[in-house]
Amino acid sequence: MKKLLTLLSSFIIVLALVLSCGCSGKTILSFNNSFNGGANATVEPGLSEICEYSVRFAKKENFSGAEVSDVNYTDGTFVTTLKILSDYEDGGALPETDLYNTAERSIVLKFSTSFSVKAVYTVNGTEKAFDDTIESVVYFLPSEKSFAPLYSKTEKHSGNPFGEVGEYFDETTEIVYYGSSYKITTEGNYSANDTASIDYTPKTLIDNAQLLFAVRCFDITSTATNIPVVASAYKSAKTLAFTLESDESKTYSITLNGTPADYSVRIKNCSLTLSSTKEAGQAHKFAVQKAGGDLTYKAYLTYYSQPIIINIGGGFPSYLGDLNFTLSSITA
Repeated sequence: MKKLLTLLSSFIIVLALVLSCGCSGKTILSFNNSFNGGANATVEPGLSEICEYSVRFAKKENFSGAEVSDVNYTDGTFVTTLKILSDYEDGGALPETDLYNTAERSIVLKFSTSFSVKAVYTVNGTEKAFDDTIESVVYFLPSEKSFAPLYSKTEKHSGNPFGEVGEYFDETTEIVYYGSSYKITTEGNYSANDTASIDYTPKTLIDNAQLLFAVRCFDITSTATNIPVVASAYKSAKTLAFTLESDESKTYSITLNGTPADYSVRIKNCSLTLSSTKEAGQAHKFAVQKAGGDLTYKAYLTYYSQPIIINIGGGFPSYLGDLNFTLSSITA
């Protein structure tokens, strides 16, 4: 019987239901530069930003399971790094793509993430501890080109609580986007190595590794905004719905460029889920700073909540609780 626990960072969107095939639309996506201080803010090569998040686990109340009798996640860290490059070269080691026209000398955004957490499970009375990590990087075009992705790479190292002590799942996924298709290559020790080529229209979707950067760069309202997102697990893009739930002022303790302080931040509380009602699954929650707050007037992602789902024997997945990411440090 196949047993699988999926623990993925906020940039690997896993929702609670097993998903059927989905296809992206042909609508050209629209983003702005709110991440840098306003919708029309200038973005120049050399700009950089590092955001660090504390990670805390909120276990489901009255949690109990047949085989997994207890679960906990501690010592979590999540770091995002944004760099604005003058071109797509970045040292010359990137895969070529005809989607990037070097004659235009367009700037390229590079967004990297690093996630780590200690996971402890009690399975059939035996406690097993793992150090889970996920690293991702994505290169994409600027807002005027719909943040069209060029290339992404994601590396996952996640403990298997149903295997032997010290047994890990390791998987690397690379996606290269071309002018009329994108190519996904996946290699791992527990999954069959796989390559797939999917037809698409550029500027109509984003890569999963961009997701929580992209939410900083469009106006989320009470009417759902739908954005197709490519993740390695599904090959074809899945359309996510982003919805404003409320807005409020909240105080965050943040170290800004080395100086700790409390900041009163006006935020938009939002949710995202699959737009299909048949595939909606567990909603993810997040908060983005509105213009006019104390925090340098940039649309920072201040909070994100990642549901943790366990799937045993291919049956209906079970909800364990949430990993909550809270902004704690900014270097910009």
